[in-house]
Amino acid sequence: VPQVARRQGVLTYTASLTAEPDGTDANNRAEAVVMVRGVPVVWYVARQPGMLPRLLNAQGVRVRSLSPEALPVTAAGMREAAAVMLDDVPAHRLSPAQMIALRDYVGRAGGGLIAVGGPNSYGVGGYAGTPLEEVLPVSMDVRHRLAIPSMAIILVIDTSGSMGAFGTQIAKVELAKETAQSVIDLLGEHDVLGVVAFDQEARWLAAPTEARHRDRVIEQVSRIQAGGGTNMYPAIRLAYEYLRHSAAKVRHVIVLSDGQTDPGDFQTLLRRMAADKITASAVAIGADADLELMQHVARWGGGRSYATRDLYSIPQILTAEALIASRAYLVEER
Repeated sequence: VPQVARRQGVLTYTASLTAEPDGTDANNRAEAVVMVRGVPVVWYVARQPGMLPRLLNAQGVRVRSLSPEALPVTAAGMREAAAVMLDDVPAHRLSPAQMIALRDYVGRAGGGLIAVGGPNSYGVGGYAGTPLEEVLPVSMDVRHRLAIPSMAIILVIDTSGSMGAFGTQIAKVELAKETAQSVIDLLGEHDVLGVVAFDQEARWLAAPTEARHRDRVIEQVSRIQAGGGTNMYPAIRLAYEYLRHSAAKVRHVIVLSDGQTDPGDFQTLLRRMAADKITASAVAIGADADLELMQHVARWGGGRSYATRDLYSIPQILTAEALIASRAYLVEER
């Protein structure tokens, strides 16, 4: 007999029969304990609303839409959800605590996880080496790279006085080692990485070097110091002067700064670079960043712009950016 429970939770059902007197009533009734659950709730996590919530609703599935930042930081906080769906969410939009919570929600609590791929997820989304990679049934590593073009990437890092503190007491310049490490780990042995540091003046912190000499690059980057004024234009120009003579197929500049800089004709420089097939992306760091300038740098340079206040998201942003620049993880099928 179909039954409709009035509430969720643990319920006890009793069934009894009215029979001819047989001397005992014990065998005329039975009890069973059941767990009653409501309509499943799927948490839909996306950078912006998509079609999937409507499609799920049409199938009778309740959907709760969340921004990546609103995802709980504990597995217990996710117990309401029957499953969590990540729709093309890049790793840098999730904190380490959120990714660990997702891993535990799936691995320990038995929750469901649906990861929808796209240009901002998986390898190009910076999932490699994170708790997200651990829980997904795919590898973020390209084990057989075919016809991947040679690369030369120059990091342009702001070491000015305005970059001295990141949020709390952690120095922004401490990012330099991690950012260089995150990029160089993705490069082939003969790809090139260089690091330009700038305050009032621009200088090579690590001269362009093949990635097989990664220890040398990291050691040179470790010498970074903060101080002085801020003049970003000569730093980008220094990177350009090297890259325009480079034979690499992919030539890319990544600028990390709060954008508080002396004026310069960035538009002319970056468009000249783009004409020479040299691209530039920008990462705006901190609550005090000049987002407008950094977005212009990326647009004029034909690259992508990012903004973050989270120290720990920087390596993931750089990982994703290097992969997107190389296109090593994007497969197009016709």
